[in-house]
Amino acid sequence: MFYLIDKLYLKLCIPYIHFLHNGKIQEISRFFADSGKDKFAVIEHVGYKLQGYFVVPRNDWTVDYFNPIEGLLVEKAKEWEGIPKGLSAIEEARHEIEHYQKYLDSYGYAFFVMRRPEG
Repeated sequence: MFYLIDKLYLKLCIPYIHFLHNGKIQEISRFFADSGKDKFAVIEHVGYKLQGYFVVPRNDWTVDYFNPIEGLLVEKAKEWEGIPKGLSAIEEARHEIEHYQKYLDSYGYAFFVMRRPEG
């Protein structure tokens, strides 16, 4: 997970899975086990205020992220042959790509921007 935190630790930006409509698909929910949690409630519970969020455009994930990773996974599979942890990581990445391609109209990735109240 990627975090962007300012010098005073008052602002935080986190990318995370985000369902694009209320009808969650069980297979996706199982794959992303904790994605069913109400992110907005969690943000408030840990003392931050949501400033906003935006869904990352589909092409940013397919063209700029998943497509290049697929080629890298082929290379790494050869390099990591016989290394169970490496092959497991490759399989997990492939599974995520497959899920995204299958359900790309149902979920995406969003950046949640929050701020801790001063005081």
